[in-house]
Amino acid sequence: MFGQSINLDKSMVYLSPNTPIPQHMTLSSLLKMNVINNLDGYLGLPIPIGKKKSAAFQNITDRAANRSNSWSKRLLFKGGKEIFIKSILQAIPTYAFSVFFVPNGVLDELQSMIYCVWDLRQFNVALLGRQVWRLVSYRDTLCFRVLSAKYFPERDMLHPKQVDKPLFTWQIIAKAASILYDGFGWNRLGHDILPTLEKILSIHLKVNSTCLRCGADKETLLHAMKKCSRERAVLVYGGLKNTLLKGCYDRCVDWFEDVARSLDRKTFPNFITVFWNIWNSKNNRVFQEVEEEAKVTWDKAAALSQDFRIFNLLEKPMLPKSAIERTWKKPGKGVVKINFDASTNGGKTSIGFVARDHDSFVLGGQAGVWDKNFQAEWAELYALGESMSYARAKN
Repeated sequence: MFGQSINLDKSMVYLSPNTPIPQHMTLSSLLKMNVINNLDGYLGLPIPIGKKKSAAFQNITDRAANRSNSWSKRLLFKGGKEIFIKSILQAIPTYAFSVFFVPNGVLDELQSMIYCVWDLRQFNVALLGRQVWRLVSYRDTLCFRVLSAKYFPERDMLHPKQVDKPLFTWQIIAKAASILYDGFGWNRLGHDILPTLEKILSIHLKVNSTCLRCGADKETLLHAMKKCSRERAVLVYGGLKNTLLKGCYDRCVDWFEDVARSLDRKTFPNFITVFWNIWNSKNNRVFQEVEEEAKVTWDKAAALSQDFRIFNLLEKPMLPKSAIERTWKKPGKGVVKINFDASTNGGKTSIGFVARDHDSFVLGGQAGVWDKNFQAEWAELYALGESMSYARAKN
């Protein structure tokens, strides 16, 4: 294919230990490849196979130990030791860390070599997160298509389906994806961990948690975003529904979800920008003692949102939008599904429909062409009418 061929001299076959020896010889002769008993590595990567996966990373720990023992660390000052760790010891496992979720035993051994000054688990997760983010961003890649066909047919990588005996590679990606999802920024809102005065009070007991802007109540996240008179003035100025302002909520994220459901796709980004500017306005009052009027906060948010929208229209996006593949879905058992369509082109109008059952078996259909150029909406309505007439006749 494409002018390339398989290099049989560099190719190997790895078989299960349960495979009989005569079959080893047969397969080796048939494929013209050598049969091996152990896979030490591939392209510089360990191959963790079996229950003792930590043994596959022994080469990495040995290399790190040899490099660490070859240095006279007593002659290095503190900054020199840090550079030694980051530039040399940490560089040794980086490639493997970007592919595998490394076992805890291997991490503990490497962690002891770097004197626990660097969290290798977080480093491992960060590198795997880059792989997950690339799959989420580039859905036209072969890797995404292969994985989505088996593990997330709905193309939602963060919510895969349950599969019996998944591949070890997918287990790694799924674990990294779940950690990445838990670390999304909006989880700070959902878990109520933004640094409000009430939250700081739970850590430092000598902090007054009364809101610095209105002085009417404790500064919880819900108060800082909705209940404070200053923030409420911004939302009222922006025209947020009165029912959303007066509603009773225990958590800020519940209020935020109700607001999101009430806004359309065009208005919701504006609200996000206002939300961000309200938080900045609060910080300006706390750290710079500058109090903004509601109109100023709203105008800043509106201008920022408009600039962002214009920029996206004028500039080519860094991450191109992935084309959404729409596939036909089978109806339930005992149900007949009718799909119809219409098109207008060159002064002619074409319509058609097809009826299929739950086994995708075609039960009937119709197509027609008229030498008239109808509007697209009327052509679609006519196709719908023909489909309904067919359904009534067969019912």
